[in-house]
Amino acid sequence: MSSDLFQPLPIANGRITLQHRVVMAPMTRNRGVPLSDGTPEGPNRTWLPDKLVALYYAQRASPGGLLITEGIPPSIEASGMPNVPGMFHPAQIDGWKHVVDGVHAKGGFIYAQLWHAGRATMPQMTGLPTVSSSATPWEDDEKYPFRIAFTKEKVSYRNHPPRAMTEEDIERTANDFVRAAQTAMDIGFDGVEINGGNGNLLDQFLHSNINTRTDAYGGSLERRAKFPLDVMAAIAKAIGPSNVAIRLEPAGLYNHTRGAEACPSSPTLRSGPSFQRFRRLPVADGVVRIVTRRWIKAGMRWCLQSGSPATPTLPARLQRSLPLRPYDRSRFYGSWDGVRERGYTEYLTYQEDSAAKTQE
Repeated sequence: MSSDLFQPLPIANGRITLQHRVVMAPMTRNRGVPLSDGTPEGPNRTWLPDKLVALYYAQRASPGGLLITEGIPPSIEASGMPNVPGMFHPAQIDGWKHVVDGVHAKGGFIYAQLWHAGRATMPQMTGLPTVSSSATPWEDDEKYPFRIAFTKEKVSYRNHPPRAMTEEDIERTANDFVRAAQTAMDIGFDGVEINGGNGNLLDQFLHSNINTRTDAYGGSLERRAKFPLDVMAAIAKAIGPSNVAIRLEPAGLYNHTRGAEACPSSPTLRSGPSFQRFRRLPVADGVVRIVTRRWIKAGMRWCLQSGSPATPTLPARLQRSLPLRPYDRSRFYGSWDGVRERGYTEYLTYQEDSAAKTQE
């Protein structure tokens, strides 16, 4: 593998220097444990990161490497699916502290990614009304992919359209992001990333097929970008601009984010001076097509962000040109048979894999 991947990279305005450029992408794995057993009248709505979750991240940490967590809901309202640990309950915060400590013990860095599902959740999941930029219903009969607790019901998104957020909702939600970001920094996370893609709440404001507002948060590109930018500004003020990043997916179409313009959010959100060197680079699905060596020589800051759950020691394998392990897609989202380790922390290192094959 090209040695360019293993050149240092300063991030966070030079506060952090990565020792290689292989970054673990955020991957929702639905392995959190419930705070309570719950009842039909009061189902559990809060999940925690436990020792197994901490082990998962520690397995993937490397000296000077960066991990980005799965999307962490900053509130119950933000939760999009079961078994995803949030950042709004003391027990969750304690669990994430153990995750951070495990990554730091191996010399790695870790950012907390915060997300809000918006209309991509269900009131049966959160116990609260579903909210979004507008009361735009789902376009088809897609079903919510997870079983509702204590029922066998398959719920259709279309049958549970969101409520358009009021200005009070918008302010409260921005404050939820700020509080969670402050908490993340307080317990030792090296930074915070806001998920502005994947058809989640911030993305739902950016796309004109979902956001049909006529107030300060809808209409033009600039107005549709107001809420995401306000959230980023509030977080930057609270924890410092060097500690916050945003994930954008201008070519993404997930959760029906299909704005009238091609890559609708890209021109407005990338209009700042720090993006000027990248504006003419060809982009496909968020990946810039250009030889990495030219990037480094030009002084550009780039990295390879990879979601490879089956290869916990990915940087080491790439550096030594070792084969990668095949993944089991059926184990990506949860452990519905109760075996949480399978497809999560049971993947072997190359040395362990080789030793096991030798003994066969």
